[in-house]
Amino acid sequence: MLLLFSHNFVLRTIFLFPFVNASFSPSPLPSPTQHGFVARLINRTSPDSPFYNPHATHEDLMREDIRTSQERSLYLHQFLKGATSMKLAKAPISKEFVMNFSIGTPPQNTYAVPDTGSSLIWMQCNPCNRCYGQKIPRYNSRMSRSYEEVLCVHFDCHSRPYLSCRLDGICSYNVSYMDGSFSRGTIATETLTFEGSGFMGSITLENIYFGCGTNNKMTSKIPFPGIVGLGTDDVSLIAQKRYPSFSYCTTKDPNTGVVEGWIHFGSASKLFGPSTPLLANPTNNYYYLSFEGISVEGQELTLPEKVFDMGFIIDSGAALTHLQTDAFDKLIDAVKKQMPDDEVWTRDEFELCYDNPYRVPEIKLKFEDMDSFPLRDGNAWVKIPPLRCLAILRTEGVSVLGMYQQSGFNVGYDLENKQLWLKYVNSCPDDDDEDI
Repeated sequence: MLLLFSHNFVLRTIFLFPFVNASFSPSPLPSPTQHGFVARLINRTSPDSPFYNPHATHEDLMREDIRTSQERSLYLHQFLKGATSMKLAKAPISKEFVMNFSIGTPPQNTYAVPDTGSSLIWMQCNPCNRCYGQKIPRYNSRMSRSYEEVLCVHFDCHSRPYLSCRLDGICSYNVSYMDGSFSRGTIATETLTFEGSGFMGSITLENIYFGCGTNNKMTSKIPFPGIVGLGTDDVSLIAQKRYPSFSYCTTKDPNTGVVEGWIHFGSASKLFGPSTPLLANPTNNYYYLSFEGISVEGQELTLPEKVFDMGFIIDSGAALTHLQTDAFDKLIDAVKKQMPDDEVWTRDEFELCYDNPYRVPEIKLKFEDMDSFPLRDGNAWVKIPPLRCLAILRTEGVSVLGMYQQSGFNVGYDLENKQLWLKYVNSCPDDDDEDI
C-alpha cells in the first residue's frame, strides 16, 4: 500500500487515473453539461445562515475552526498512513459556508455544506428513524413526486465501501465521520433547484443521486442538514453532471464585516489569473497541488525534501491551513527574525502571536508554474484581541490549504485541463461578468 505520494508519483498517476473513477457507472451516464449555474455561499456569520448565532464571539468561532481543522488534518494523516479505521470514517467538515437550494417536487428549501473533500451528496430525510435537530425543516421524501429509490441493478452498490445492497434490492449508504457523527439511509434520485443570481436565474437538476439519511447522528454543537460533495469521485455533483469546471470566491463586506461569496459551475465558472497543475490522487477524493516552497519578505526558505513529497491539498472543508511540521518550524523562525523586538505570545492552538504589531512580514506560498500565492495580511493573520496570531497550524501529515487562506481569492478548478486558477480579487465576480 502506498503511504505517501511524492510529486513525481502524483504527476505519473494523473495520466493513469481520471478525476472521475470509471468503475462507478450511474445509468445512464449523462452527457457533458453545456450550461452552468451559480449558487450563493452563505457564511455562518450571516443572519441568512442556519448556523448563525448572534451570541457567538469571534473567539468562539475561531475555536470551532481550530477544532474541525485539526480533526480533519489528523484524519488525513492517519488515512494516508493506511490506518484501517480510516477506510470507512470520513473527515469532520467545517461549517464555514453553506449552499441554499431546494429539493423535490414541489420544492422544499434546504441547506448543505459544499465540500471538495467529499463526494456523496446526502441530507437528513423524513420519515426519520433517528435524526438530530436542525434549524430548518427536514426534507420529507413522502412529500415529493420526484423522489425515487434506486435499485441495485441500476447502480453499482458495491463500488464504494460506504455503499451496500439491501435485501429488498434497494441501494443504501453508511457514511461515518471521525468525530463520531454518521449518516445512514437510502440512495435515491431527486430534483435539485438552485436559485442563482442575475441573468442566469434558477436552474433545475433532475435525477441527481443522493443519500436520503433516515438514521443520523451529529456530535458537533453546530449540526448541518447535509453535504454537497464536490470531490473527485464519480458520485459527486461535479461528476454526475460532468461539469468540466467549477469555481468559488469569498470576500468580506467592508461595511458589514460579513463574509459572502458565490460558487459557479460549468460554463458559469470563473477561470482566470495564475494557474498551477491540479493533481488527482487515486486513493481519495482530494485535490492536490504541487508545492514548491515558502518565502518570507522575499527570502526563500530551505525546506526538507519530504515536505514536497507529501504534496499540498486544497480543501473547502477545512477552515484553517495546516502546514507540515518541518515547514511550519522554518516559517515560524523566519517570521520571528523579521520581528526581533516583538514579544512572542501563544493563544489557543496558535503558536505565534504578537501584541498589536506595527507590521507583519509578507508570506508567500509557491506552487508549480505559480511564482507566488500571497497570504495577505487578512489571510495569514487573525485578530484575537489584543493579539494578532499567525492563522496557520502545524501537522505531522500532508499540508492543507484551508478556506481562511483562500478568502479574497477566486479559486477556479479546471478539471478538463487539470489546472487550478488562483487570483486575488477585491470583490467576487458575478455571474454576468464578462471575461476578467
